[in-house]
Amino acid sequence: MELCLINPRAAEEVFNVGTGVERSIRQVAEEIKKLTNSDSKLLLLPPRSEAELEPMRSYPDISKLKKLGYEPTVSFEEGLRRTISWVKEVMDCS
Repeated sequence: MELCLINPRAAEEVFNVGTGVERSIRQVAEEIKKLTNSDSKLLLLPPRSEAELEPMRSYPDISKLKKLGYEPTVSFEEGLRRTISWVKEVMDCS
């Protein structure tokens, strides 16, 4: 965020922020289960519409940010750990 605020080349640009690595929703869910010690069952449900027949693919392309000097310093897993910790704190749950 700071790079985008202080660098004039970032004006009026849109940036993806992430690690630049593609992950499936399933991979994210499995990692959250692991980090929260959840025994939740993940279900693969059938598509609800024609649009869902082919899974959408997306991953953050951070090449524009790298041109401003950005390099990820927090791993995906550590980011999830921090987010889970924050949610627990905000929701006051253990």
